[in-house]
Amino acid sequence: MQSIANKRGLITKIAALVLSCALWVGCSTTSKTAEQTDNGAIKTMVEQQSFEFIAEWANPLNTNGFNQIATIGLLPPGSMANQINLMGGSNYLRWQGDSVSAYLSYYGERQISGGYNQATAIEFEGLPENYTASYNPKKNRYEIRFDISHQVERYTVNAYLFPNKRFSMNVSSSHRQPIGYRGYAMAIEESGP
Repeated sequence: MQSIANKRGLITKIAALVLSCALWVGCSTTSKTAEQTDNGAIKTMVEQQSFEFIAEWANPLNTNGFNQIATIGLLPPGSMANQINLMGGSNYLRWQGDSVSAYLSYYGERQISGGYNQATAIEFEGLPENYTASYNPKKNRYEIRFDISHQVERYTVNAYLFPNKRFSMNVSSSHRQPIGYRGYAMAIEESGP
């Protein structure tokens, strides 16, 4: 009796292992096909320079001052000092043709005062300088870099776009501590005549 129970247990374990392997192989094949399809969509978006990044999370630099603000509870719900929830707001970087525009909520410390009536968010619109966009096959992502100025502030943007249409972006400023953003990308549809 015990021998039959042991054999059934062994057969059950082998069947579970075979099923797990089959699912793993099937899922990896499906994700590679989806990845290749999305790479084509991402390539088109980058080449046509017609896309929008929607930021869902901000990742500010951890400094003592900012950590003190987080400790006393002045951050949005669901946020921590190194990860701020931006969902439900309008935080974007939009690229159309030669022009780029952005409105990104900023959390962090200013190094240089922007003067009176200066925006607290990262805002810019215009023609970027030193623009590069290339595909990195080792990391399986598009890498986009550019500089842009707005009023007295200068920004350097490094963005990384992945096949699943997720992105991460780092923004360095001449007046503020650097900050990162994460979210998703989408193509901007052409409007009719």
